[in-house]
Amino acid sequence: MNVSILDIDHDGRPDVFVSMIDMFSKTLRFVLPREDVSFNVDDRIIKSSYYMSGDKLFVSKNDGFADETTARIDARDKGWAWGTVFFDYENDGDDDMYIVNGWIDRSAFYKQRNQLLINESDKLVSWSPAIAEAVHDESMYPESYLGSSRAVAAVDLDGKGADDLVVLDYERGLRVFENRAPRPGHFLRVRLEGARKNKLGIGAAVRVFAPDLPPAFRMANAGADYLAQGELPLLFGIGQADHADKVVVRWASGRATEVGGPFAAGSTVVVREESGR
Repeated sequence: MNVSILDIDHDGRPDVFVSMIDMFSKTLRFVLPREDVSFNVDDRIIKSSYYMSGDKLFVSKNDGFADETTARIDARDKGWAWGTVFFDYENDGDDDMYIVNGWIDRSAFYKQRNQLLINESDKLVSWSPAIAEAVHDESMYPESYLGSSRAVAAVDLDGKGADDLVVLDYERGLRVFENRAPRPGHFLRVRLEGARKNKLGIGAAVRVFAPDLPPAFRMANAGADYLAQGELPLLFGIGQADHADKVVVRWASGRATEVGGPFAAGSTVVVREESGR
């Protein structure tokens, strides 16, 4: 349902996470004119079908992309996924992950838990035991509520330098989850000023370099998420560092801009694209 861009191995090349449903695929032709007519899926049909698994992480390599889903993401079932957002929950300099799930009433995938996965050494692991256990008290893990979600955006609603989650639920409407991460790190904002018609710098890949951390990565996008849109400027966690050393931007035009710091934590860095051809 959705494609998200991140850089899970910090090499400066965009990796891709695809969130989609799990399904069997088979070309069939049949007619069911009445409710009392049954359609039998026998062993012959099952053997001629093929399984398409959803929720895949493709990591950029020198010779293309490699499927590293099982190596880097908790093997637990991710659900009937509609959308995924990558954001730095604790501002510790790496990307965490939130998935929204669910389908419709009287379906096998109705009312599923959304999932928050935390990045630990470049592997995403489940934050909430509510995913595996029958936890009915939503106050314990409110972001992992049982519902039928459709879209999510990570937005710093109160301007405190930490992304909150705005979730669109099919039945319960808009839901907002305030970021209350324990001991959050510092942050830096980057505002892009693109040249010519691309004033917001859409399509630009931005890296922030801070002491004792791998480079943080964000891509400026518009309309990339299903029924949702992230915010600009871009927000980066820089851990316990009190500054960032430099910001590097590769624009959609192919040009690159590097600006040197130090940039104080909590500040906004404005990066302008040169307008030359």
